[in-house]
Amino acid sequence: MNIRFLDPRAIGFYENNVDTYADDPMYDNKPWHNSLGNYDKIHGEHFDLAYQLNRNVPHILLAFHEDNPYESSYSGIDKYFSEVMTAAWKLDRSDSDVNQNDPNWLVRFVFLMGTHFMAMPPFHFSKDEKGVLLDDAYHQSRPLAIYVEGIKWLNMTLDILEGKMDEFHGIPVPNFGIHTKNYELLITPVAV
Repeated sequence: MNIRFLDPRAIGFYENNVDTYADDPMYDNKPWHNSLGNYDKIHGEHFDLAYQLNRNVPHILLAFHEDNPYESSYSGIDKYFSEVMTAAWKLDRSDSDVNQNDPNWLVRFVFLMGTHFMAMPPFHFSKDEKGVLLDDAYHQSRPLAIYVEGIKWLNMTLDILEGKMDEFHGIPVPNFGIHTKNYELLITPVAV
């Protein structure tokens, strides 16, 4: 398919006082990646992972520890998503930059979350003390959990595009009504 993604980090909005038009302000939503996206819990390995093959299809169960250090600060943070995004991007004003220039920002946000997670596993592979990569689900639980989180967000993107979601954390979801031939990613993550 020859699809490529540009990671906008570290490009900078301005180069020699000239707007690069290359930065994606969507990356400013990194705090949602860490909280709603569970990155901090995954990176800190505050989860249990169960992996099995069922008819040659991998199934991964991911359960976050209830006593993880992020639980109290991130619990219920989703209820602030609408308020924060509305205030930051002036979503309540029809003449705001986002409403004028990026009316599909929400589906792009969800898609970006998924693609960001899907690009991260190689940076999280674990090696033993000799620098050897141990290729099994136990030793690579963190990159597997990151991959699962990415699949969850990409599946959510499909749900949005197919009109299966009415709202996302208090933000109404536009009806795209796109039929994607029910493509479903092979690994179905289940967060417990």
